[in-house]
Parts: sequence; C-alpha cells; structure tokens
Amino acid sequence: MSRIFRLLVAVALTALVLYWSHPSDILAAIAAADLRWFAAALALVLVDRSLMALRWIDLLVALAPGSRPPIGAVLRVFFVSSFVSNFVPSVASDLYRAYALSRYDVHLAESTASVLMDRALGVLSVAIVGAAALPFAWEIAARGELMAWLGLLFGVCAAAAAVIFSERAARLTIAS
Repeated sequence: MSRIFRLLVAVALTALVLYWSHPSDILAAIAAADLRWFAAALALVLVDRSLMALRWIDLLVALAPGSRPPIGAVLRVFFVSSFVSNFVPSVASDLYRAYALSRYDVHLAESTASVLMDRALGVLSVAIVGAAALPFAWEIAARGELMAWLGLLFGVCAAAAAVIFSERAARLTIAS
C-alpha cells in the first residue's frame, strides 16, 4: 500500500471522528485549553507508547539474529497499531502488529507470539499495579466480590508468568 494512500486513510478517519464528535465543541475545548497541559499530555503519551514499544523490542530479542527487524521499523509498527486501536478493537491492532512485523522477514508465528507475550506482560503489569494500590483504596478492598475477581486475575497472571519465565514450569506444561 502506498504511503500517500495510508496517509489519506489516516486523515479521512481522523476527519470522520472529528465530524462525529461535534467539531464546534472540539474547537471550543481546544480554544479554552491550556497549551502547557496539552503539551505535557502529548509528551506523556509519547513516553508511554515508546516505553511499551521498547518492551516489545525486548521480547523480539529472542528472534534469530538474522530475522530481527530494525528498531525504527518496530517503533513505526507499534505507533501505527496504537493509532489503529483508536478505531477498531484492540485485537485488530494486535493482528496488524503481528502481520506488519512479519513483513520484515519475521515468521508470522514468532511475530504473533511476541504480540501475545506483550499482551500477557501488559495484563500482568496491570494486575500487579492493582494489587499494589489496594492498601490505598480500602473501600475497594472491602468489596469481597471484586477482591475475588482480582485474586483470580492475579492467580491466572502469576501462573502464566511462571510458565512464561520459568523453564521448569514450561517443561511441566509441555510434558503434559
């Protein structure tokens, strides 16, 4: 797909979203916004996305040396998939990441595995942050049903992490 066509699609989708979002309200909000806060938010988004892309790059180190894509290409794929996820369900942006990475001589199975691992690490991170925040939110910690779900999520994440990061647990999983 040509770069100009992709740019036109991005501009068209952005224009469509802006149109559906009542442009006069958006312009009024932009006019009233403090540009320092806007710049700070933009900087934080760029840092967040870059750190998440670096986590994915760390997962790609496991690839054979000849099949590792350039860092710039990986960053571009990650930022494009982040943009795509604003318009489609996140699963579609993950599919895009796996497919786009496979265009850089990475086997589709390896690129898919790296995206799944990235998602698993993201869920594990959220579970850990949620558990660490509980002492500061007593009203949430007091709700038994929510605590049960959080405990179940944490247990599933811990088991997945054990399988992913422990050779012994991985051997047990593969043996059965």
